[in-house]
Amino acid sequence: MIGFSFVWFEKKAILSLFCALALVFISFFLTAPARANDLKSFLEKAAANSPDLIRFYEARGYEPIWTGRGDRKRRNALISALETAGIHGLPVSRYRPNQLIARLRAARSDADQAQIEVALSETYLRYAKDVNTGILRPTDLLDDILRKVPKVDSQVFLNLIAQSEPVAALAAISPRMPQYVGLMKEKLRIEADIAKVDGGQRFQWAHLQCALAGLKWCRCATD
Repeated sequence: MIGFSFVWFEKKAILSLFCALALVFISFFLTAPARANDLKSFLEKAAANSPDLIRFYEARGYEPIWTGRGDRKRRNALISALETAGIHGLPVSRYRPNQLIARLRAARSDADQAQIEVALSETYLRYAKDVNTGILRPTDLLDDILRKVPKVDSQVFLNLIAQSEPVAALAAISPRMPQYVGLMKEKLRIEADIAKVDGGQRFQWAHLQCALAGLKWCRCATD
């Protein structure tokens, strides 16, 4: 009699567990589409002022590239690139990586996710264009510089980071022309010389970094 009761209880427990799991799966499959629609709506709203981003996310079915479950590596690669933007003579403060990190940590709702997703995409595009073509227009430096800054479609940059290994994609954005490589070497030489003169103390690079970002176009135009 005791054995029968135990078997009956065991079967009832297994049945209860099965029912509970079934309810969890049903709840997941019912709520997942609704959540996806909510995120789509929030992304559309957050990117409303950027036709390029609307076009990009629409083509992806509004799937995120920075804030999804499998996007940690891409997100970390971007933050690292922003934090070391000074390597390219770009002011890190222009991209505010610490602010982006804080917003990522504070995000709780779908609306928060959509807003930081768009903020990361906007910052990435700004960084990509700055690294690729500089932050200054050649004519702002000298009137007789005739070189025109080439325009790169934002979709090219966005698809590159979305479809490629992120570290390699970010590295591919940098110019490969000999003049730029020479400029980078010169920057390192100047930094080393100043470090010697200044006794190793920190030096304020803001103006020099901005100048270097535009100077590469002077070299390309006059070489």
